[in-house]
Amino acid sequence: MKIEWASHFRSDGSRRKPPPSVMHGWLAKMRGTLLGNEDLRTKGMQEMRAARHYRQYRQSQPKPSKRKSVDRGSSALFGTLNPKPRPPQYRSASSHRVVGRPPPRRSSQHSSAHLNSRRPTASRQSSRPIQSRRPSGR
Repeated sequence: MKIEWASHFRSDGSRRKPPPSVMHGWLAKMRGTLLGNEDLRTKGMQEMRAARHYRQYRQSQPKPSKRKSVDRGSSALFGTLNPKPRPPQYRSASSHRVVGRPPPRRSSQHSSAHLNSRRPTASRQSSRPIQSRRPSGR
């Protein structure tokens, strides 16, 4: 069964051939390799070569110049016709943290003194009396 779409044909009824694609060629080559169909494999390799040449041709052609539009349309509704240029906004690396991790610590004398004061010392650990186990006299 073969499905033919309306987009496969031009308005005069002739068949439309899409531009060569490396991906399509590679898929055809692999399909031919797996099925053992040498004709299909050869066509896939030819399409890959054609796609490379087509891409080189397109890159060598001058790009069409874009027309400068005078009418800005919606900019007149939402702001001035000559908006002020804005400086680029850079995000700091700390704004892209992984969720669930604490923020990075800043090292300074104040914060290190604060951390040292929170560490348990021997005197603080022994603030609770130690109860010794006594054998019950039954």
